[in-house]
Amino acid sequence: MVEQLIDLLAMLGLEFEKKATIEDIVVILALLVTLLSIWLTYSLSRKADEREARVEKSAAYMQLETHSSEIFRYQADNFKAMKGALNWQPQRSHDKPSEDDSFEMTRQFYLQCLNLFEVASNFRKKHIVDHGVYASWVAWFWELTEQPYFRHLWAAERENYTDDVRNIFDAGIALYDYDLDDALRKRIFYQAVSITLIEPRASWRELATGMVIGTGDALTEIGRWLTRKPKSEACEEIAGWLDKCGDDSAMRSQVARLIADQESETGCTA
Repeated sequence: MVEQLIDLLAMLGLEFEKKATIEDIVVILALLVTLLSIWLTYSLSRKADEREARVEKSAAYMQLETHSSEIFRYQADNFKAMKGALNWQPQRSHDKPSEDDSFEMTRQFYLQCLNLFEVASNFRKKHIVDHGVYASWVAWFWELTEQPYFRHLWAAERENYTDDVRNIFDAGIALYDYDLDDALRKRIFYQAVSITLIEPRASWRELATGMVIGTGDALTEIGRWLTRKPKSEACEEIAGWLDKCGDDSAMRSQVARLIADQESETGCTA
């Protein structure tokens, strides 16, 4: 047994005499204990990091939901006061909104939304919020672009936001330069957002680093390499979100099967 341990350590570059002495055995055991201690420390540290990451994601999601609820409450509390701005329809391209309280309150509502979108976009980049959660927010982005007063304000506000948010709303507002029906305009908006959120494919060095230190989506990236996906690709979750949300056939089929099973069981017991 001791000689087998010596052979194993020799493979690792640690040389011992074949005829092991008591001192050699003690050294070997000490090395094994050290290696085991290092492995246990690494495993516990990695589990702690994973636990912290889960807690961070949960806290971030709750933070987003809390702030979004506050914005909805602001909108509900001031709905009547904001109604004039929300229903504003310029008759000519140079028409300007009035300067009454309705428009300023609505402007503050828009700014609260944009600031929250900025936080959500930052969380997405850091993989704190996954693409599915972020894709569900794109509907909210779209609702703002539908409002003429928001489109009127955007040019003056856009420089206050980072690339993702700025590009998303630039695209949404640019779509109103074209005579499109609402459904097509909305679909193109989702496609534009998915392209805006392109993710560059990681290099082999980045993948190796991610695998060694246990961070990042290294396995996902390796899958992208092995399936020869392009070096950069649109966010598939957002690109297919409308079709995914519009198709309820799977759940309808499941409900139908459950009803059929229940009716069958009822018939058997009757």
